[in-house]
Amino acid sequence: MFAIEYRLMKPGVKTWPGAVYDTKAAVQFVRAEAARFGLDADRVGLIGDSAGAQLSALVALAGNEPLFSGQHLGGRHAEVSAEVKAVVGFYGVYDMLAQWEHDQITRPRDQITEKLLGGPPMVSRKTYFEASPLSYVTVDKNSTRFLLVYGREDDI
Repeated sequence: MFAIEYRLMKPGVKTWPGAVYDTKAAVQFVRAEAARFGLDADRVGLIGDSAGAQLSALVALAGNEPLFSGQHLGGRHAEVSAEVKAVVGFYGVYDMLAQWEHDQITRPRDQITEKLLGGPPMVSRKTYFEASPLSYVTVDKNSTRFLLVYGREDDI
């Protein structure tokens, strides 16, 4: 098991989609160095909660998309696959537009979704689409198994 670090949201600092790049690079590192750690590179999975769940789902479903493939081209493990076998997500956000709508009612002063993505969906609907793991779910992307856990009484 590896605990990874990724870029966190900071006031006035653009972090999207940097955290996805960081998560993908971590998977590529683990797969590339698997033998050194006594691991099977073909049996790597991701687990995360909240933002970590969203990032895990994005890497699993969209890690090969051009948007998420440019940042680490010069990295040591850039050519290594970021494919994962499983994702376990706890109370993740998989539809960023739905989260933004929820934020307008439950936390209008916070605007955390706008802070992450750089503005409201009226300014950049495409960014909200690209940041939503749900946007990448297709019939042919069925090699990764998902377990998504959430609570009905969550207020976030």
